[in-house]
Amino acid sequence: MTASLLAPILTGLLLVWRLALDYIPIGRLNDLSRKSARSRRRDFTIHYIPLALMFLLSLSSYRAASAVALVLALAYAAVQIINWWLPYFKGGSDSQKARWEGAYGRTHRILPRIRDHSVPDTSHLITGILTVVVFITLGSQLFASPAVKETVGQTQDNKSPAGTAAPTATPLVETAFTQAGQKPDQLLISAIQGAKKSIDIAINAINHEEIVKAIVQARINGVEIRIITDRSESTNTLQAEKLKTLLNAGIPVKENTRKGMMNLKMAVFDDHTGATGSFNYTENASTANDELLVLIHNAETVAEWKKQFEAMWADTDNYKDLQIGVVQKK
Repeated sequence: MTASLLAPILTGLLLVWRLALDYIPIGRLNDLSRKSARSRRRDFTIHYIPLALMFLLSLSSYRAASAVALVLALAYAAVQIINWWLPYFKGGSDSQKARWEGAYGRTHRILPRIRDHSVPDTSHLITGILTVVVFITLGSQLFASPAVKETVGQTQDNKSPAGTAAPTATPLVETAFTQAGQKPDQLLISAIQGAKKSIDIAINAINHEEIVKAIVQARINGVEIRIITDRSESTNTLQAEKLKTLLNAGIPVKENTRKGMMNLKMAVFDDHTGATGSFNYTENASTANDELLVLIHNAETVAEWKKQFEAMWADTDNYKDLQIGVVQKK
């Protein structure tokens, strides 16, 4: 059983124990005949309020709450040390002894007497032991608790079933450099394979065999796909072949007809993940060039990219459908 479960259980047990001592006759463990209204008000301040706060704070999974609970437990233990245990080990005044005997003289005691010192009764011994156990458990809970709420991509409590590793959270941004051996083509293919509903791609050049296969397979799996590419690149023999493969798979492709290059390297996956960077979807970009692919997992950012893509796709003056047989090879 973890400290996060033990802490509220033991703190609640200590609170119930104190309430029972003050209100339920438990043989010689307590003597309710000596309880006055004044002593009950004192008990409310000294015992019930701090213990109730400790219990409520121990229910939290955050470090700040555990720290406050631990401080309260320390203060509660200090009150016991000053009032019960220092008079037992070091002795006290005659008035202290008289008050002690008047309140607890008829209750059970198990501790040996030290000269003429006041001896805490068994109920105080049990309370002291429970307090130490609660203090240790709250300390364990403090170091096991998260300092703040988890950030984007993390689970609420980051717990896993026994015997399994905690799941790895997806970072907000993922990057892959070609010349660092980080395989941007594989990172892109993973994003394509992870899409469930839609993929919109605006890419200057595309001739990578595995990337094209992944796009076609996504279309077979029911993902809606649209592609915009550059007119000058579409006349390249290798790219022309790959574009025909995409068109034959039922994927609509457009090319720019206006002056200037369609030089974007952008993709949107399911409206929550975007790909960008210098990386073209080509064999050279995956092996020979200095290239960077960036994946961004942020719906607000990707929504702006989506708006730009929609505007380009709807612009029939500057972007025309690429038809099978129209692609000309050099």
